[in-house]
Amino acid sequence: MVRSFLTECKLPKRDVIRYAITIEEILLKTSDNIGAEIPVRLITGTRFFRPYVALELDGKSCNVYAEKESEQGVLGGGVLKNLGLSPEYAYTGETNKYFFRIRRKSLNPAVSLMTAVALALTIGSLGYLMASGTRTMLMENVINPLNDTFLDILGCIAGPMVFLAVAWGIYGIGDAATLKRIGQKLILSYIGTIFIAIIVIGMMCLPFFSLDLSGSSGGSGAVSAVVSMLPGVIPKDIFSPFTNGNTLQIIILAVAIGIAMLFFVEYYGMSVSAS
Repeated sequence: MVRSFLTECKLPKRDVIRYAITIEEILLKTSDNIGAEIPVRLITGTRFFRPYVALELDGKSCNVYAEKESEQGVLGGGVLKNLGLSPEYAYTGETNKYFFRIRRKSLNPAVSLMTAVALALTIGSLGYLMASGTRTMLMENVINPLNDTFLDILGCIAGPMVFLAVAWGIYGIGDAATLKRIGQKLILSYIGTIFIAIIVIGMMCLPFFSLDLSGSSGGSGAVSAVVSMLPGVIPKDIFSPFTNGNTLQIIILAVAIGIAMLFFVEYYGMSVSAS
């Protein structure tokens, strides 16, 4: 019954099997703890346009998922929650209730992107068909404030997210030797990719631009601009990259702090083990 209901919800076959196995496991574990002869009620339906599956088992309190989390640890429980296999549990009126919110099949990112582009073009075209005064009023009172607010929120979130992702990624490597090996490969591949891209783009641009190797002031001006930009990469303090929204400085700061944390934990662990 569960598999037929989930199949009707147009879920991928893999997700149907996952939910069915999880429900069967709950029934087996519950029968081991409460007893084999227990009444079970299976309820399926839709709530707020989202399908669900509910299990009701009479008897003493038995939260199988809590036991499973204690066996697998916090990471295992988090993985199950991300897969949608973590049921909501409640014990009311001497009845164990397990409630699954079924995740629908997500749209292809390409389809979502094309839909967003089509909507943007349609709304933009409708805007040009409006009267000039109406369009100006909408831009000043609605669209521009919403756009500024969205960009402010995005800028407020993006900096800490980039910092935490880079710093924690470096710290999660585990030891300095692995960091050195991965860092060398990453830097070499990055430099190699940039070098190849410069060569390819340069060859594509040669037919359209003349190449001047006489060492005129234009070349030295470009070099001096690059050299003058390098000191600005290093942040003056910890807070200014976030307040100014300088992504490059945030990355440099995250790399430095991540490496410092890695070396500190490794040195502290070696000191503790030696003592």
